[in-house]
Amino acid sequence: MKLETRHIKHRDIRTSVALEPIYWQRIEARADWNGLTWQQWIEKHLQAIPKGCNVARWVRVSILQELAESDISGMVCKVEDLPAFDMSSVQPFDISSLTPFEPDNL
Repeated sequence: MKLETRHIKHRDIRTSVALEPIYWQRIEARADWNGLTWQQWIEKHLQAIPKGCNVARWVRVSILQELAESDISGMVCKVEDLPAFDMSSVQPFDISSLTPFEPDNL
């Protein structure tokens, strides 16, 4: 797959970042979701880049991490957000009365 190169300015230094088009599409979507341009999204994430780290690698990791976090955020709930369940009406269940499963009895 051919890489797409875009030019950015980070810490007053102009550089280019070459990524697969799918990464740029996801970056643009996430940036738009957050009310940012793709350049602002990149700049925001480059603020935490470790010294000596490859910029393209850091951007790839950043978008994957952000997408992973957003995917699970809607699936996670807090215990206090769950409806209350009244356990007083729950009766104990005696498993000794159950018949063992036998495939031939189906």
